[in-house]
Amino acid sequence: MKSLVNECLIEHEGGESFFDAVDEKLRDDEKLINMMIDKVKENEDFDYIIVSGKFGSVFYEYCFNYHNDLKEKLILVNGGLRKDNVITSFWENFNIQNKRIVFIDDSYYLGRTRNKIKEAIENNQGNLICTYVFYDGSKDLDNTVHSFYRYYDFH
Repeated sequence: MKSLVNECLIEHEGGESFFDAVDEKLRDDEKLINMMIDKVKENEDFDYIIVSGKFGSVFYEYCFNYHNDLKEKLILVNGGLRKDNVITSFWENFNIQNKRIVFIDDSYYLGRTRNKIKEAIENNQGNLICTYVFYDGSKDLDNTVHSFYRYYDFH
C-alpha cells in the first residue's frame, strides 16, 4: 500500500486527482482486495458488508468470483455519495434491522460517503460497526475507521 501511495504522490500533489489515482490503482489490485476481505473476516463479527460506487462494483464482483461465503452478505449501493448523490434504497431487499454492518471503501478523507451510508443504516435500525478502507487521508483519527495506510502516520 505504501508504494502505491508514494507512486500516486509523485504523479499528483494531492487533492481529487490524487484520490482518483489511488482509487483507480486499488480497483486493479486483487491482492489488496483479498487482503481486505481476509482482514474484515478475521476481525469483525458482521451480518452484512456494504460497498459503493466503482470500487464497490469491483469488490462485489471479486467476492462473487472468489468468496462464495460472502455472496449473501454483500450490499452494493450507488456511488457519488460524497458529491451529494442520494443513496439508492437497499433496505427493501435486505433486512438490516438489528444487523451488524461493515462498510468497506477504497479511501476515506472527510467521511461524507461513510456518513451517508451510516445514516441510511441507522434510519433502518441497523448498526454500522466500523469502516474499513485502504487509504485514510483524514487529519482526525477516527477509531471506527480501519485502514491499511493512514497518510498522517507517514507525513
